[in-house]
Amino acid sequence: MHREIERQRRQEMATLYASLRQQLPLENIKGKRSTSDHILEAASYIEHLQKNVKNLEDKREKLKKESSLSNLDYPKINGSSSTSAIVTVKECLDGMEILVNCGLNNEGFRLSRVLQVLLQEGLSIVNCSCTKTNTTSVLHTIRTQV
Repeated sequence: MHREIERQRRQEMATLYASLRQQLPLENIKGKRSTSDHILEAASYIEHLQKNVKNLEDKREKLKKESSLSNLDYPKINGSSSTSAIVTVKECLDGMEILVNCGLNNEGFRLSRVLQVLLQEGLSIVNCSCTKTNTTSVLHTIRTQV
């Protein structure tokens, strides 16, 4: 009975170890190494990921602060509100969703500039779409991934 319990424990450990190895990038598990080396690599990789998450959270907060400043309307031209732009940043499961609602004839807004800034900040753009909401405005939806 003791041998059977020990055999089951070893099988479970081997399964868990294989699962851990599958989660690591290939460059971290190259070659034949001991179990302890792989576990050490896994710990290092987790620390690396935690630092990346922290950096991305800082960037997200910075973007949120900048977007709250961007919620101010552009100056109205000829009394029309079609030139205003409203930027909203929402958290998603895997990143952020940035919504920009602006007028059709908004000369001050450049979608390409927004995308360029997001890329410079290290965000991966997953999807970008533009939808005409009515005769005077367009909704730009940008999805980023962390």
